[in-house]
Parts: sequence; structure tokens; C-alpha cells
Amino acid sequence: MSNSSSSSDPSIVASVSLSGTGQTIELINGNLVEAENIDVIVFSEVSSSVELSGTEVLALGGEEIEKQVKSFISSNGPLDSADKIALVDGGNLKVKHVIFAAGPMWKGGKKNERQIMEEIVNTCLEESNKKQFNSIGFDAMCTDLFGFPTERSAEAIVNAVFNWCHFRSFSYCNTIKIFIHEAEKMKVFAQCLDLAYQAYSNVGKSAPPETTSDDSSIKKRKNEDEAVTLPNQIETNENSGDEDDSDEDANDSFSRDSKRVKGVKKFSRNAAWKRGRHENTILAKSQKSHIHDKSTNMSLVGDTMSISTSIAMDDFTNMNDDANAEDDATNFDMTFL
Repeated sequence: MSNSSSSSDPSIVASVSLSGTGQTIELINGNLVEAENIDVIVFSEVSSSVELSGTEVLALGGEEIEKQVKSFISSNGPLDSADKIALVDGGNLKVKHVIFAAGPMWKGGKKNERQIMEEIVNTCLEESNKKQFNSIGFDAMCTDLFGFPTERSAEAIVNAVFNWCHFRSFSYCNTIKIFIHEAEKMKVFAQCLDLAYQAYSNVGKSAPPETTSDDSSIKKRKNEDEAVTLPNQIETNENSGDEDDSDEDANDSFSRDSKRVKGVKKFSRNAAWKRGRHENTILAKSQKSHIHDKSTNMSLVGDTMSISTSIAMDDFTNMNDDANAEDDATNFDMTFL
């Protein structure tokens, strides 16, 4: 990033060259409406109907600019959105064209003011490139009458410019100038431009060693832990299955008795049954526990859980009055998806 001491033009406070995309961004110490040798400038502190009375643009540019603006509004309507701008001739100004855009009033950042400003900057750059303009000028947009904080304005403009340059490699509009005529504002814009250029320069480079403990390394360690944990869980489940063999033997006689049941009766799962059996609901997470008790066998495949269980017939007496008294138990399968 160069400064005015290394430039032939003393008005250039800072300049960055984006070699990868072919654009140059400059901070100029000066007033936007007094710019020279530039194709188009952007004037953003106007209402949607572009009332120019009392503005510097009208004073220096002459009434011809105002006539063109009124004609544009009459034909196209007010500038009521970020993608709607008015492009007119430069009149008596020392630039070829002027773009009018209704910038956002600052309302504490609660109305997407910064996003709207970025969209306006992008629209102006797109229109300039479409018209094959080689250069465009901005100022500290909306920081005077519209009350925009200088920091927010600088972030919005610089961010929008760099984003646009990234997607418009070697475009017609290859010189972007930002005019600042106040020392404090210039300091803020210079710092913002420097930070953005550092980020641009570091794209594709390896991060310093002290910054490697970021999200990517955390995710890598997490994946490794998961890869180790899964076999351990499987082994734990297998071991728990061996420990439960004694329980299965103890339950063997109960299972044989249940198999002798003649004409097993199937019961419908109505709402009353679900409410009555709520206390017997079995909830399990496959990766945390292996469920096995004297009356329940469970197997899990993928996302499907199949439960085979034996429940005493006495639990169903209130459910079905027609159940045979000689039936001691019933078997049924439930599958939860």
C-alpha cells in the first residue's frame, strides 16, 4: 500500500493496486464535486425525489444538471431503492457524468443502513462498468447531512468496492477514487482501506502458526475423536450384551410360556391405548446406551429401532374386554422410525 510520498500526485493519500483483478483504489485528499479527470462521480446525500436546492452540486454544476435529474425522475420515478440511480451529464463540473443515489439516513443501524449503502455502491460500479467508464469517484457517503458514522460508511464503501473488484476482474471501471476532505475522516478511511488490502493480500496464503488453532483444526480433532469413539461404543455394546446373557437365561422360562399362547390377539393402537401405556414407553439413544432387561430385547439398524417385548396380559384387561382369560401373555413387535 503506497502513500502520497511515493506518488507523483500529492493529493493521493493512499493507493492500493489489485494485481489479481486489475483495479486501483485511491484515497484522494479533496472535495468530490471539485474532482478532475474522472469519468463519473457519485452524489448520495439526496432524497428519493433528488431535490438539489442549496447543494454544492447545483451551485457548481449549474441548472442543466437539475433539469436532467427532473427529467429522469419524471420518466422513471423516484430513487426509492438501492438499485435505482440517476445518471446525468456533468454540466459545469470537471467530470463527464454524475450519478445520483438516495443514500440511507442513519437510524442507529436498525434499518440495514450499511447493507443499503453497500448495494448502492455496487449499483454505481455496475452501471459505470456497463457504460465503459474507466474511473469513478465516491466520497464519505452520507456522513454529513444523513448522520452516518464515519466508521460504518468507510466499512460499507471499502467492503463493497473490494467485493465488486473480486467478481469483476479486469473490468472497464479500473480506477476507483474516494475523496475525503476532513483529516479525521481520512484517518478512518485509510485504516479501513489498509485492513481490507491486507485481507486481500493474504488470500491463498498459509495462516501464521499461532492462528492454526481455528475452526478447521477444531473440526479435524473432533472428527478424529468421533472416529475413535465409535469403535469404543460398539465394543461397549458387545460387552454389555455378554453381561446380559444371564438375564436372558433367567427370562428363558418366561419366554417359553409366552410362546405357548394360543391365538395371540392383536390390539389396535388407539389414542386411549397410547395414553394408558405412556408409562411403558421406551426411549433410548443408540450411541449412549445398550438397552436390555428381562422382558425386552432391542436391536437398532440405521435409523430404525425394532423392539420385541413380552407384556403380561393383565396389563390389557382394561383395553379389551373380549380377551381370553386363559391367555397369560402376548408378544408383539414395534418399529419406531
